[in-house]
Amino acid sequence: AVTIPSEIDGKPVVSIGEYAFLSCTGYDETASSSYSLIINIPETVTSIKESAFFLSRIENITIPASVTSIGQNAFNSGYLKNIVIENPDCAIYSEDGYTFSNGSAVNIYGFADSTAAAYAETYSKIFHEIEEINEDYLYRELEDGTMEIVLFLQKSENIEIPSELDGKPVTSIADMAFY
Repeated sequence: AVTIPSEIDGKPVVSIGEYAFLSCTGYDETASSSYSLIINIPETVTSIKESAFFLSRIENITIPASVTSIGQNAFNSGYLKNIVIENPDCAIYSEDGYTFSNGSAVNIYGFADSTAAAYAETYSKIFHEIEEINEDYLYRELEDGTMEIVLFLQKSENIEIPSELDGKPVTSIADMAFY
């Protein structure tokens, strides 16, 4: 995993620059092969510039609530499967619908009436409404009052499926939640 630091030389990291992670992949020298890259973005970051992760091998990413803007083609790679946008008012710049992957198969997770929902509708992307986020999971309450884990966020090294969330039993794990 790549963890972007929250500060460098005592100054906060507030932006991820254009092409900062161009064609970045995980690479296992012992196996001589590439693998999916995991990126952890700190809460100090407020903007992700145009093409910041262009052609990078990221499959899943969570954009923290601190991010207020995402530039054109920021995650255009062909590998992206799931993106979680925690800020409902995050500006998403796009002229062609390729800010999040160059295909329509990407799953966009966001709040109802958010900019993520509007982007997904405009560019015919798959949108999943989220109700709650904790450190490791997106989850929602089902009609019977129980909880369903919708997506594992890969923020922790260990996977532990809780028996309860918000004091209600976890009874379901959504399709592809750990994809």
